Amino acid sequence: MGAACGDGAVAANEPCDDGNDLPFDGCYQCKREPSCPDGACAAICGDGVVSPGEVCDDGNNVPGDGCSSGCTLENIQGVSCSDVTTSLPISTVVPVIFRDFKGSPEAGGHPDFEHFHCTRSSPGLVQPILVSGAPPKPAFAKGTTSNAFCGADDATDGAMITSAGTFAQWYADVPGVNKTIVGSLTLAQSNAGNTYIYDSAQTPLGNTSDTTTPGFFPLDGASPPQSWGMTPASGTTPPDPNLNHNYGFTTELHSWFTYQGGELLNFTGDDDVWVFINNRLAVDLGGTHPRQAGTVTLDDATAASLGLVKGNTYEISLFHAERHTNDSNFKLTLGGFVKKTTHCASVCGDGIKAPDEECDDGPSNGVPGETCSATCTIVIVRSG
Repeated sequence: MGAACGDGAVAANEPCDDGNDLPFDGCYQCKREPSCPDGACAAICGDGVVSPGEVCDDGNNVPGDGCSSGCTLENIQGVSCSDVTTSLPISTVVPVIFRDFKGSPEAGGHPDFEHFHCTRSSPGLVQPILVSGAPPKPAFAKGTTSNAFCGADDATDGAMITSAGTFAQWYADVPGVNKTIVGSLTLAQSNAGNTYIYDSAQTPLGNTSDTTTPGFFPLDGASPPQSWGMTPASGTTPPDPNLNHNYGFTTELHSWFTYQGGELLNFTGDDDVWVFINNRLAVDLGGTHPRQAGTVTLDDATAASLGLVKGNTYEISLFHAERHTNDSNFKLTLGGFVKKTTHCASVCGDGIKAPDEECDDGPSNGVPGETCSATCTIVIVRSG
């Protein structure tokens, strides 16, 4: 029996334990992640998402808490279970995988970073369908975008990516080529609704001592050997306070939602960003470029083009790259992308002692002189 999460042995209170701390591989922090290899996510009891065929799913496989290890209601006296898609928290933390790269002017630098430059996005760099895997990945589409608006950093700026082989290293762990760092983004609730926003202009990450360049610099504070450190700009002589950041990294984010209709995703930033919903390309802002925006709203027509059916659970995958100085911005808005999960809790004050309550005397709870408190714990009543 496992003693701690991450030891590779599944303990009684753990739905899974794969012995690592990486998200998006099916098990993260000893909790199951939904599996959606070729479309709607399969029902996996214990992943915290109520999928078709499940009566409940509270994110664990522990019996006796109201939702069984087989995702059926247990009808325990004093315990109430309900599916939750509203009353959402004021913020939500999303795990992220960052991969750090050296720029092409550096020794051992990657040819796709600190190289190309363009004045606007270059669509069509990736295939419209993700390559199946755990997690799924984008695939290189072609070697040139024929983008007439690209700059003059290089004669091949229209390509934006050197080759299929170099692109395959962006979102894979390749020793000596990149360094993998697990982090997170905290999305704040907007107007007490089901819209969540991360805005690097409001919540910067990384080098907080440098206030000259607000933006998205999650790896500034990641010291070697975790990261390669700052990214010298091509043609500049340090120090330059506006370039005192790590500009060479990719961002990978996966999340899951129960499709209900009307969900909204908006991304504003630079450089490359591709968003896939149900493994299909929904936002295409490829290439190095200044800040630009991409939006998708899951109305009926868009949902049909993405193969979505109401009530099913789907994966949303975001792939981002920051690969050129001297700006880095990242704003992500998710509206309505909520999961239906089950919350089971004892009802203190109903007069029924639930398994996690020390006592429950109903209306008498908390009355002076009584031995059961208002929180259903036993209190010692001393006379005199």
